[in-house]
Amino acid sequence: MTAPMERLEPGAHAAFGGQPGATATVWVAVVVNSLILRVAVNFIMRMNRNPRQRMFGTEEEATRWLDERTRENAAKAKPAP
Repeated sequence: MTAPMERLEPGAHAAFGGQPGATATVWVAVVVNSLILRVAVNFIMRMNRNPRQRMFGTEEEATRWLDERTRENAAKAKPAP
C-alpha cells in the first residue's frame, strides 16, 4: 500500500537515488498500489540500472521475488565440493 511520507530517510535516499554501491548487497522490493506511481517509479529505477530493486503491485509478488533472490544467492554462495 502506498502511504503518505513526511520525509525520506538517508538510507532510502541512497538506495533509490542511484548512488553507486549503495545497495550492492541488498535486494529491495517496493509494494505500491497506485498503477500511475508504480509506472513512474519503475521508469526511474530502470534509469538507475539497479537490478536489485523492483516495484510490485502486491506484497505476495514482492515476497515471492525476494524469496527467489535469496535462494539464488544461497546457491551461489555454496562452495564447490
